[in-house]
Amino acid sequence: MDEQLNLIYLVQKEEILSIYWKPMISKYFVTVTDSDIFNTNLLVRTATSEFFKISLNGLLSINFGSYCCLRCGNTSSTISGRLCAECKTSEEEAFENCLFRSPHAIYENKCLIEKPACNEKSNIEKCFRDYYLYFGRFGEHIKVGISRLSLGKFKYRRPIEQGLNEAIVVYPFRSLNEVTAAERLLIDEFGMKESITFLEKVSSLEEPCLIKIEDFYPITQIRELFVDKNIKQLSLYPDNPLNDIISGDSIIKSEKFIDQLKGLIVFTQGNIGLIKRGHEFTFFDISKLVGRIIESEKQW
Repeated sequence: MDEQLNLIYLVQKEEILSIYWKPMISKYFVTVTDSDIFNTNLLVRTATSEFFKISLNGLLSINFGSYCCLRCGNTSSTISGRLCAECKTSEEEAFENCLFRSPHAIYENKCLIEKPACNEKSNIEKCFRDYYLYFGRFGEHIKVGISRLSLGKFKYRRPIEQGLNEAIVVYPFRSLNEVTAAERLLIDEFGMKESITFLEKVSSLEEPCLIKIEDFYPITQIRELFVDKNIKQLSLYPDNPLNDIISGDSIIKSEKFIDQLKGLIVFTQGNIGLIKRGHEFTFFDISKLVGRIIESEKQW
């Protein structure tokens, strides 16, 4: 996260008590401490477009209501982290089609900066900019993804937000067209996954398997594939983090969607959270809180 965002969102927890309108979860994001420990947070937006942060650590008591549109607050939008049909523009629709399906699949590689194939000129800035490709490991599961290349300490924040133990980053790609073609190559030729499910992540945390990406994809092999690109290896979240947190007599549950966070947040790794109530531990998906209205909350 860049410095400007840190200045805006680093709000004292006590200030939450002064919010009187029902806020909504706008996004989740990850910060890093001086000890290089990652902490996952919720960003909350009020009716007056003010923002504050809830750190997902320590004691919390929060009740969540329905999903709402991230732009207008319309509660008829029922999908996590989405805009309602009235708010999404044609430019955003066209960009998402390319982002998730690739311009090759839609436009047969005919998209040019001088003449975007979608005819949405406002997308030029988003489509023809620097991207990076990454593939990384959560436990024994390996996925591939893309993200915009930015500057600063958190320019590789996407693999961090996904909770990857380690990642290999390839950059720069000069357009969305180019980077999605490379992503598709790794998916089709190497069998890399486009996503790691919530249950797969939970399973990897409960029964860690200590491996390395290079056990499957040696860095020399990757360099041969991308001879004209820069390649960086990232060591992110440590493996086997729950040994000192969960005891043998603990009850362990998994709830992807939750309506209440009440108890002690003892662990987060990207979008995976773990809350403790007595001897019961519950894994939940932090990303599924995006778009939820906070019905009531208290910081203990």
